Formats: sequence, structure tokens, C-alpha cells
Amino acid sequence: MSRLKLLIPLLLSTFMPAFSQSAPAVTNLSCTNKNGQTFCTYTEPSSDPNWTSYRFQLYGASTPIASVAGMVPLETNILDNGGYLNSTAAYTQVNRTAPGARMSTITTLGTPLPFGTGLAVYTTLTNGVEYYAVVTVDRRGILAPSTVTLGVNSLTSPVTETVAPIQPVLQIASIDSASGTPPVEHIPSNTTGLAGWFYLHGSGGNMPSTGDYWAFWGDSTMGIHDGVQQVGRVYYNKSGFGQPALYMAPQDRAWYDIGTSSLETYWNGFDYSGQVQQYTQHWLDAVLSYWVSYYGLDPNRIYGHGKSMGAMGQTYWGLRQSAQPFAAIFAEAPVWWIEGNVTSMTQHKTIKTKTELIAAMNVTYYNNQNTPSMVTNCSFKTPPVIWSNGRNDISFPNYSMWTNAVAAANAMIACHRPYAFGWTNGGHSDTNPAEQALLTQYETAYVLNVSYPVFTNFSLDSNFNGTDCDTGTTAPICFNNYGWKWNVTSDTAHTWSGSFSNSQVTAGTCPTLKCSSTATVDLSVGNAQQFLPAGGKTISWSTSSGQSGTVTPDQYGIVTIPGISLGTGSLTVSLSY
Repeated sequence: MSRLKLLIPLLLSTFMPAFSQSAPAVTNLSCTNKNGQTFCTYTEPSSDPNWTSYRFQLYGASTPIASVAGMVPLETNILDNGGYLNSTAAYTQVNRTAPGARMSTITTLGTPLPFGTGLAVYTTLTNGVEYYAVVTVDRRGILAPSTVTLGVNSLTSPVTETVAPIQPVLQIASIDSASGTPPVEHIPSNTTGLAGWFYLHGSGGNMPSTGDYWAFWGDSTMGIHDGVQQVGRVYYNKSGFGQPALYMAPQDRAWYDIGTSSLETYWNGFDYSGQVQQYTQHWLDAVLSYWVSYYGLDPNRIYGHGKSMGAMGQTYWGLRQSAQPFAAIFAEAPVWWIEGNVTSMTQHKTIKTKTELIAAMNVTYYNNQNTPSMVTNCSFKTPPVIWSNGRNDISFPNYSMWTNAVAAANAMIACHRPYAFGWTNGGHSDTNPAEQALLTQYETAYVLNVSYPVFTNFSLDSNFNGTDCDTGTTAPICFNNYGWKWNVTSDTAHTWSGSFSNSQVTAGTCPTLKCSSTATVDLSVGNAQQFLPAGGKTISWSTSSGQSGTVTPDQYGIVTIPGISLGTGSLTVSLSY
């Protein structure tokens, strides 16, 4: 028995960690509440040789915190040098903790935090007062968590907190030389009424290196814990999109929970705790709507733009988001469906899942991300999509790039959706000429609160279901819905009329592979603001060339005139009931 008594302490000492000392505590804890969030700053033990092994935990209570025993932290895994400002530099611990690393400001255009300053941001849930404490944790498991000392790493006075919409914080203005912005891209003093383009970069890319520099600390729906920072830039583009506009570009990058490197989220989110968390989509909703409001942009002329992974973000998130609906989406080489591939915060790699559910949704990520299938649901309204793909895009062999592009195009036609599609026989990097040709034509054509004609089954369209453009790489280029121009002159409760023409209907020089002096097309009334006849109504129509007839809305309320004949020049169509 006595030998057993001696053995038990020996076993416990073997399997239980024995801490000889505690991690060093942070000092100078200070917290302030603004715009619905509390910002807590503190001095980290940056001179400690083990500094980069430390992470931090935030605690909150209604009374001063003298001990965190038995308490559950509000936030864990807060990174070392937590006041660091994310940038286009590689997300590595070396860059984050390098002396001279750019630090954040928590006030608009304020003084950056000193190097080695930690930052914990927590979103206010109820009005009231709160005390906070920050504890140092050794991620190696060698040192015990730091002790708590009132007035050092624990507040002695409470923070008065008020629930309010959370907001990004402007770090550097475009007119500041530190922003690296050329004068032509400086944000004008008055941006009211400008158009806006919201750009999502491709895989391996970054936000631009110019423009207003913003940081945003999201709430608990936007990261693995409250207060995870995201960044983006906004700059002025006077003529690059056919009209003066602000170009808004966030960055898709998230620190791994261990803080040594990062992952891309496919502009969606990632696997975490056994579910796909759509953190990125949530913070994109927030920054898009905030920037449109902050700069006073015209909400009817906001356009989605992206390439590759960014184009996938636009055809997945952009088509579905309602925070600030897009007037149109322009997507170069979109990955229409990645068939369950998702990055994993838990496993620190990309995984494939067909069964994992999206958090708070009773649907698998595999099925939800299937955009070609989604657009076959004609009752689901989408903005116009103008995109390009390559027939031989095998850069993502498991994603069926061309097959899914064709499926999306067929669904657009079947549902009479506004679209334009360009393609070549090339690969992932060969689609820019097709996209640019369509972008130049339609970059100002669509406005969110203005009706427009929708064209399908145009007789001069190339055939993506066949062999058109099955040679070469960047050329030749094939198109669906190339060359339309229109002007809607009436959109009332009982009438709709507009004129339109197409550059492929010509007896002269042909701008594409297919031209003729005559053609046919199905015309639908798109995005009607007032012309919304009920199902079963008989609609009379006529054209300036003498064509006429009657149609009825389909089960989705779409009014379509099939097979209108076109000649060179402009044709006017009028509908009434």
C-alpha cells in the first residue's frame, strides 16, 4: 500500500504539467468604447526572448477582475504584436513582429499604436459597463498563464459601452504620401454620387497598394473570435470604367489560429469546428455597405468585379448578397463551382467535403456553392453577369471549369437572365481579351433602378454547346450577347418601350466571328421598376418595323417576346396592357 501511495504522486508528476513560473503579464491595459466596439490596448512583453511564443486572452466581467479562475475568456489566440496592421506583405509571424512593422490606429487617421502594443477588440452586445483583463498564455505549454494584477493587466475603472453599428477605421488617407497613392488616384473631396466598383482579387493576389487604407475589426460572425482584423483599399478611377468611380478592394487573407501563417478563404469562409463558417461573406457585406455609405456613392451604380478566385467570389457571394445589391457583375475566369473544396482552419490545409454543413444553415457547403445549379432556379433574381472562361482551363482540373461555365450559361438562357459570355480555346490566363471586350461595352449599361432589355437566343451568338472557338488560345474569341446598345424610354404600370441595336447586325465590317444584316432574338423585360403585369395578363407588343403580337408573363413574371427580327440600325419595341 505504501508503495502505491508513492507511485501515485510519481504518475501525476509525469502526466500533469508542472509550471515553475508564469508567463509575463501585459501592462498598461487601457480600454475605450466607440462605434459599438471596445478597443483594449496593452503593452506586450516584447523584450522577452519568448515573446513570439505568447498569445493573449481577453476576459470581461461586470466587476473588477482580480482572478480569472473559473472564467471563460471572451477571446483566445489573440496574436503577439496584436496592434499590427495587416498589409500586402506575407502573413508571417516574422513580418508581424519585425521592428518597424506598420501598426494600426484605432481612431480615424490617428497615431499608430507603438510597436509591441497588443490590441483586443470586442463588440458590444448590451448597453452598460464592463471591466476587462488580459492574460498572457504560453502556446508552448512551458509557462503558466500570467497572473492578474488590478491596475496592470486588469481594469480598475469600467468601460461604458453602447451598442452601435461597427465601422471600419481609416488608417491612412490616399492624399497622405505614406499611402503610396499617385495624385490621379487620390480620393476627391466630394465623392457623392460616384459609381463604385467592388473588386475581389484572385488567388495569391492582394488588395491594391494605393488609395485610402482601411482596417476593420469584425464581430464574432466574421472571424474565429470577435475582433479579427481585415483590411482593404479604396482609390479614385476617373475613366477606367467608362465613368468616374471609386474602386474598392478588400483583401482575402486570414491568420491561422496559431498565428504563424495564413489561409485564403475563397472569398467565403473556412472549415472550423466541424462546419463551414462563412466569415468572409459576412464581413464583405459589412465593408461594402459601409464604404458605399461613407463615400456617398450612388447605390444604383455599384458593380462587382473579380478574376479567378475573385470572380468565384462574385459569382458565389456577389450573386447572393443583399447588403448592397450590384447593378451588374463582371467576372474573368470564374470558378463557378469548386465542388466542396474549402480551406480548413482546423486542419491548416484545403480539404474536400460533400457532407459538411454551413454554420446556421441546414445545407451542405457542397450543394450551396453550386452556383450553376442555383441559377437554374428562375425565381431567384440575379444581377446581370458578364463573364469569360477558357475552353481548356484545366488549371483547376477538379473544378470542371468549362463544364460549369456552360451549365451557367444554359441556365441564364433558360431563365431569361441578363448575361454576356465570352470565351476562347485557351486556359485560365487566356480570358482577359474576351472579358475586356465585354467590359468595355457594358461597364455603364446597367443601373440598379432602371429597367433594361434582356437578350437570349440571339441568332448571331456563337455556340458554346458546340465547337465554336475550339482552336487557338487567346484568339479567336467567341461571344454570347456581344454588341448590344439600348435606351429604355418608358417603364410605367401599363407600358414599357425601348430601342436597341446590335453591332453584329451589319452589312459592314464585322466586329466578331458572326455577323449578318438580319438576325433574330428573344427579348425580355428586365429589372422592370413599374411594368409588372400579373400572371395571365395579355400583353400587346409591336415594333417600329411593323412586327406585332401578344404574350403573357411566365410563372416568374417575366415578359418575353420570342424571335423578334432585327435589321441594321435601331429597332423600337413597345409593350402595353
